[in-house]
Amino acid sequence: MRLRKAARLDEAQLNDILERIERLSQRSGEVLDSLRALIRRRVQPPRPLDLERAAESCLRLLHERIAQHGVRVERDYEPELPMPMGDPHELEQAVLQIVGNALEAMQQSSRRERRLTIGTRRDREHDRVVLEIADTGDGIRDEIAERIFEPWVTDKADALGIGLSIAQTIIARFGGRIRTVSTAVGARFCVELPVSAGERA
Repeated sequence: MRLRKAARLDEAQLNDILERIERLSQRSGEVLDSLRALIRRRVQPPRPLDLERAAESCLRLLHERIAQHGVRVERDYEPELPMPMGDPHELEQAVLQIVGNALEAMQQSSRRERRLTIGTRRDREHDRVVLEIADTGDGIRDEIAERIFEPWVTDKADALGIGLSIAQTIIARFGGRIRTVSTAVGARFCVELPVSAGERA
C-alpha cells in the first residue's frame, strides 16, 4: 500500500510490477541452479560433441515455453558433421541459454510471427562446425551489440543479462566462440567450434 501511494500506482500497474519481479526471481533461480550444477560437476575428459543432439535436447526441455508462446521451430541440420571435442552437458547448457534468450526476445516483441530457426553446417574454409540459432524478435540494439556477451548487459525487461555470458564462457572453453550476425528481422547467433584433428576429413 505504501508503494502504491508513494508512486501513485493503480492496482493494475502494481500487479504488473509484482508479476515482473516474480518472473525475474524465477529466472534467477533457474540460472543459479544451472551454475550450481556446472560447479558441482567433476572435470570430465573431452568427448565428441553432437551439435544436432544438443540442439534437440534443448528444444525438448523448452517445449512447453515454445508451445505456450506459439513459436514455430524450423530445423536445418547438415548430416554427418565432424564432431568437435568438449563436455556435452556444458554444450547443452550453452545452447539452452541462447535458445532461451531467443524465446524471450520473441515474447517481448510486437511482431506477430514467432519463428525459431536452428541448424548446423560445416565451415570447411576455417575447419570448424557451426550451430546457428535465429529468432524473429526485435533484434539487438546498436548500443549494446558490442557488449552483448558481457555480464549484466541486456535490453529485456525480465532478464538478468548473464545467460549469453555463460554461453560464451562455455564455448570459449572448447576453443570456440559465439558471434552475432546482422539480419533483416530478429537476431542470429552462430556458435563456432573447431574440428578436432581426429575428426577432420
